[in-house]
Amino acid sequence: MKEQRTGFTLVEIMMVVFLIGLLAALAIPYGMKARERTMANRCADNLRQIVAAKEQAAFALGIGTDMEPTPEQLTPYFRSGSLPVCPSSKQAYSLGTMAELPTCATPGHGTN
Repeated sequence: MKEQRTGFTLVEIMMVVFLIGLLAALAIPYGMKARERTMANRCADNLRQIVAAKEQAAFALGIGTDMEPTPEQLTPYFRSGSLPVCPSSKQAYSLGTMAELPTCATPGHGTN
């Protein structure tokens, strides 16, 4: 009587490795694009929060529209107790005067 072997052949294992590699090669670029979109959206949300903090500070402190607020004047209006930074570059935002919109230095992250 012949003994039967169980298990996978080398060709079967190579095909599985090839298919996993092919799926990873297709999925990774889409994951990176989604991550960048998420970072840009978070940046836009941070810019909106800064605008709201500037409006609150202007009302509470009586700051004119031609003045540039200091980070110390705006920090009480954030839950974290500090100004947010860009999630992609970790750089601080340019606040501008009270009448101007804040901006991000990271390319692709426009004003709110």
